[in-house]
Amino acid sequence: MAQEIRVVYKDSDKSVVGFIDANITYENEIQPTLEKDGVKVASEVISFADDVVITNDLLSVNSEGVASKA
Repeated sequence: MAQEIRVVYKDSDKSVVGFIDANITYENEIQPTLEKDGVKVASEVISFADDVVITNDLLSVNSEGVASKA
């Protein structure tokens, strides 16, 4: 089984600020609050092996807001 996450990033400079479990439904409640603070959640689901400790430096977001492994 794999860990599946979605990247949370600052819209202004596309810097990664964290990540959430891919199963979390954030669109209705979390997304409006995040966007008020200039933060977005990338739509891409990124998978890591279960034994990997995920940290922000393993993630990146390009200028179009597309998340990927760094």
